[in-house]
Amino acid sequence: MLGSKNRNPNQEIEEYRDLMQVPDRFENGFTIKAILGVLFVAFIMVPGNMYLSLMIGGSLGAAAEWVTIILFAEITKR
Repeated sequence: MLGSKNRNPNQEIEEYRDLMQVPDRFENGFTIKAILGVLFVAFIMVPGNMYLSLMIGGSLGAAAEWVTIILFAEITKR
């Protein structure tokens, strides 16, 4: 090939694999915070979106999505 210098083709992949080590143990992700997030979306966000859609023909849109993301990001920090 033009310009190749007998490099290992997987050198870049191996370099990135070595940046982080595999953890010794993993934690369960199905916690009370995940359940609260599901309940919040199921009982607050979905009915609110349905109501707005029926009343004004619009939806909560991107603003509600970002509020929800920020809210749960702050909840999971604690």
